[in-house]
Amino acid sequence: MLPPRLGCALIALAAQLFGADTLVSYVNPRHGHALRLNGGAGLQLAARSDKPGEQCFRTRLDALVSTPFYRRCTRGLQIRLTQ
Repeated sequence: MLPPRLGCALIALAAQLFGADTLVSYVNPRHGHALRLNGGAGLQLAARSDKPGEQCFRTRLDALVSTPFYRRCTRGLQIRLTQ
């Protein structure tokens, strides 16, 4: 469960600290596990990819953070940056 939690933490960090509004993820179509993880996390497969040979998932963060997967992975998560 650690990789999905880390992924969700990075998404939360991008959304909260940097104001990102869209998540874009590229996956090699031969990596079935990565395809299942992206799809299972609620990421939406884009109609086309701008990287040849890779599938693109493009999802607005407001849609992603409302998914049960995201809420479960970020439950109890506290983000604090230190210098």
